[in-house]
Amino acid sequence: MTTDGRKPMSENKLGAIDALIAAVAPPPSGGVADVDWTRFEKALGFAAPVDYREIVGRYGVGQFSGEFYVFAPGGSTGQDVYEESATFLDIIGDPTWQESVDALGTQWLHPDGSRTAIDLVGGEAAFQPWGGGSGGGYGYWHTIGDDPNGWPAVYTDLAGVWLYDRDGLASLLLAAVSGRFPADAVHPSVSEEPEFILFESYH
Repeated sequence: MTTDGRKPMSENKLGAIDALIAAVAPPPSGGVADVDWTRFEKALGFAAPVDYREIVGRYGVGQFSGEFYVFAPGGSTGQDVYEESATFLDIIGDPTWQESVDALGTQWLHPDGSRTAIDLVGGEAAFQPWGGGSGGGYGYWHTIGDDPNGWPAVYTDLAGVWLYDRDGLASLLLAAVSGRFPADAVHPSVSEEPEFILFESYH
């Protein structure tokens, strides 16, 4: 346990992966087994969080419950973290998003229902993309601290939906498919029929 009573981050993440697998079965064919994670770190400037590695390795390239998709290194067009990174960083780096949420009073929504002020300070320097959503959503890690395994996960449509999970990507996906976010933030169908749809093309 940490001094605040929480489990170490690695335990939280591995526990979230186990729970995610129990809630959403990975494809029988498995995920991507031959990712060069050293190349990932050199290309993007950070080591891949352990839960992201597990998601890519267990699930591969596809979509959770018709909504959330996770980029993979070397994925098909539109799903390759190397190809999509610059575009997603340009988007979150636009300072007008902070101005917009400040003006509207929009807040991060956490899985426990609490809300906190949105902080986009640092723009593209404070976020790294992990994926997105079928309805035009954007997924990022909030790169606070030196350890990527401690980075919270963000999912937003840059309008009314601003989800934030301080325990990371697997925890955020689990909260979504478990129906822990309200219906106006994540459509009920995501938790009513939790599934993973594998995209066939991968290179």
